[in-house]
Amino acid sequence: MTHLIPSTVTVPSAPRRMRRVLSGLGWLAGAALAFAVPLSAQAGSGYLSVNLNLRAGPSVDYPVVRFAPRGAAVNVYGCVDDYGWCDVSWGGNRGWVSGQYLDYDYYERRVPVIDYGPRLGLGLISFSFGNYWNNHYRHQSWYGQRNHYSHVVVRRGPPRHHYYAPTRRATANYHHDRYDRSYDRQNRYQRNEARRDYRRDIRHDRRDARIDVRHDRRDARNDIRQVRNEVRHERRQDAANRQANRQATRSEQSSRRQVSRNSQNGHDGRNTERQR
Repeated sequence: MTHLIPSTVTVPSAPRRMRRVLSGLGWLAGAALAFAVPLSAQAGSGYLSVNLNLRAGPSVDYPVVRFAPRGAAVNVYGCVDDYGWCDVSWGGNRGWVSGQYLDYDYYERRVPVIDYGPRLGLGLISFSFGNYWNNHYRHQSWYGQRNHYSHVVVRRGPPRHHYYAPTRRATANYHHDRYDRSYDRQNRYQRNEARRDYRRDIRHDRRDARIDVRHDRRDARNDIRQVRNEVRHERRQDAANRQANRQATRSEQSSRRQVSRNSQNGHDGRNTERQR
């Protein structure tokens, strides 16, 4: 027995409320895709908020790879667990920068990674010293000191501030607050530079003072040696003069004795002739 399958199947039309729900879901899916595409396109790109040094590891104790100016666009490969340091690349150089001075685009504004790291969805990575240095720093001059830098302790970054959802008031005041934060960061950077210069000047002054003390001690020792040499010379001269005086006195005494002997011998000879 054969069953005939109709070429066209009529589907009853959905109710009006169901069509509205489906159309609403379609609009939501389209909006989600519209917002997701720009975020995925911008993933991995950050910006430096201040002039910064790219370090060879997540600590200021590692050597400087290269200087990066303020506003430089860097590629971000991930951050440590507290978002205090992030692995980036700029200008063909790979290095680490502080998450405090690394900004990201978030809701059409730039936010610091250390505060908004969990919301940005940045990947968390770990730092492997040997593999990282072997892959990126073999051509550097300080690569030969890797045994020294392998003992550097990776310090955790500053504590993250509590995250709060951006309200309408916070969004309205964001640019003013952002300007204040950037101004404070710049002032803090300048204060740190001034503090480092002041400490360097103090170290130089102390070094110069130590050098002056060494020179004064050396001059004092030389003066003491000169005085001692002069005293010794005077003593030797006095001893030589006394010796010469003694010799002159002895020769004079011996000459007087000789004269007295000669006179005595002549007087005795005249007496003997008279007796004869």
